[in-house]
Amino acid sequence: MAKKSNASIQQFAITLQSVVEETEQTGQNVAPFYEKLDNALQANELASMDKAAFQEIVAEFNDATEVYEANVTRLASVNAPIKMMGMYVNLKKHYANYAAACRQMTNSLNVEDQSVDLVAFNASGDIQEVEMDKISVSIQKMMAQSQF
Repeated sequence: MAKKSNASIQQFAITLQSVVEETEQTGQNVAPFYEKLDNALQANELASMDKAAFQEIVAEFNDATEVYEANVTRLASVNAPIKMMGMYVNLKKHYANYAAACRQMTNSLNVEDQSVDLVAFNASGDIQEVEMDKISVSIQKMMAQSQF
């Protein structure tokens, strides 16, 4: 019985670490595309942006969102050690909210008419910021409790 428990704790730790690393890497990969879009929006130059450049931004946003959505499933596939269950429930909730906000932002981009629903875009950005802060706090609390 102890071996199964240690194996599940190890799987939990590996999955959590992998999700954290993949989230950081994905964020770093999509950041330049976000900055390019944000700069165009701030300068009111979205309409004059090259169509291929806008399509690339949308594709990158979608790819990143798919990674986050897959991570929601990965987080749901493992169980936390008993002493971390409450924190892990919070982490999963905040990560799912974060992924949903990323999907909302991606969906705010309209390739056909090269436009952005600014209300949805800005609201989703605000939600992402709040949820990422909560994810970070949850992970910090879990790491403080961990022995792995």
